[in-house]
Amino acid sequence: MSTIEATEYTISPYRYAKNSVVVRTVADGWKTRACRLAGSFGRFVGRAGGYVMTVSASEKFCRLYAAGWDGDYFSRKRHAPSLSHE
Repeated sequence: MSTIEATEYTISPYRYAKNSVVVRTVADGWKTRACRLAGSFGRFVGRAGGYVMTVSASEKFCRLYAAGWDGDYFSRKRHAPSLSHE
């Protein structure tokens, strides 16, 4: 598996577990939408420097991120994009 790079996150294989990848997000001290959404799929591992999840979870993460979904900071639930931007 090769490394997937986007502007908000990078996905690469996790070398310490089979069938797992690490999603490294770009954050400047505040949790971005990518951080919140990745937190709803996997757990943060300091050794990896990102969120560790399965390959299938990372594929779902990519689809939902592209569709505009967000994750909750406290409950780790996912929120659909709102249709009204008021």
